[in-house]
Amino acid sequence: MAEIASINLIFGVVFTAISGPIADKVGRLKAPVALSTLLIGIAQFFPFFAAKPWTILTYAVLAAIGNGVYNAVDGALNLAVLPNAETSGKDMGFINLANTLSQISGTVVASLIVTYLGGYKAIFPASFLIELVGAILIFRIKSVK
Repeated sequence: MAEIASINLIFGVVFTAISGPIADKVGRLKAPVALSTLLIGIAQFFPFFAAKPWTILTYAVLAAIGNGVYNAVDGALNLAVLPNAETSGKDMGFINLANTLSQISGTVVASLIVTYLGGYKAIFPASFLIELVGAILIFRIKSVK
């Protein structure tokens, strides 16, 4: 656990620090958020295919990179798609509520997957599919580059 936490800290902080300025420089928000979401999904396959320590560490590196990029750029993307600057506070509140509800429902969905769809190992491909759907939906945003 200490190795995974260290990987998450180091890679997460580094990629958060560099990806925001890069996204600003190239003027793109949608692609970094969607690709980071996809990277987090791809990371799910390493522990799925082999229950070895190196697969968890590989997962941790890829997920930390994806989370770092996502955390740096997603907030800007959220602001860019808001319909009205005058109601942005209320709109961001709804986005926060949606994020919180999805995190809460994630535990229920995970328990259903474990119970009815093949045990703990089934969480990994299910997570990939959820991340893939998320990346596709982000790429479908039309109002932002």
